[in-house]
Amino acid sequence: MNVLLRYAIPNSTMTVKSVHVIGSHFTNPFNMQLQGDIWTCEIQLSPGEHLYKFLINEELPVFDPYNNLFEYDENEELWSLLIIDEFGRQLFNPHPYHITLADCQLTQNTHNSYIKSYSNVIDPRIIVTIRCTNITGVHGITVAWYLPGEVLFEYSESGICATDEEFVSAMFWIRLDDIPPIASSGTWIFRLFLDGILVIEEFFSITPWTLARCKRKLPDH
Repeated sequence: MNVLLRYAIPNSTMTVKSVHVIGSHFTNPFNMQLQGDIWTCEIQLSPGEHLYKFLINEELPVFDPYNNLFEYDENEELWSLLIIDEFGRQLFNPHPYHITLADCQLTQNTHNSYIKSYSNVIDPRIIVTIRCTNITGVHGITVAWYLPGEVLFEYSESGICATDEEFVSAMFWIRLDDIPPIASSGTWIFRLFLDGILVIEEFFSITPWTLARCKRKLPDH
C-alpha cells in the first residue's frame, strides 16, 4: 500500500534543510520533498506494523504529528506506528488524544553535594522540567540542545501516557562537564517537540567561566 507521510515545521528560527523517514525495519531512509511549507513522502508498505520517525537535517529524529499511534521496539525506544492490515488498508486510531503543556522551566544547577568524600550526587547541569496535564493516550516528547551556531549538541526522547495523576512531569538535562569550553560561548537554543510539533524554542547562554567553575567543582558563595 502507498502511504503518504507529511511533516511541517512551524514558524521558528530552526533551519530545516532536509527531512527523511527512518524506521526500525527500513533498510534506507526515505527522502522527503518540500512542497510549499510541508515535507512529503509516499512510501510503499507491506501488511504489518511499521515503526518510523522523521529525521530533521539528518540528525534529529521526531515523531509524526499526524499519527497518534506509538510503539516501543525491542530496545524500549518509542516510535510512531503505522499498521497495514492483510487487505492493504491503513488502520487508524479514531479517538483523538490530548495533552496540555502546563509548565516548562529551564534552570541551571551548579551546586555540588557530597555523601562522605567519594559520591558526588548532583552533577552540574542545565535542566528542563516540564509538567503536562489533561493527558489521554500516549505522547512522544523530544528535546534538543543546540550549541551556538545551531549545531546539535544532544537530544533525548521520552514517552508520556495518561495516568490517574493530575500532572505528569518529565525532566531532561545536559551535563556541563560534557561541554567543551571552546564551543560554549554565545547563544544556545533549547527546543521541545511534543508529538513531533515544535512547541517551545528557548534561548540561553553558558559562559566559559560557568564551565570552568563546574569542571573545577568550585562551591558557590
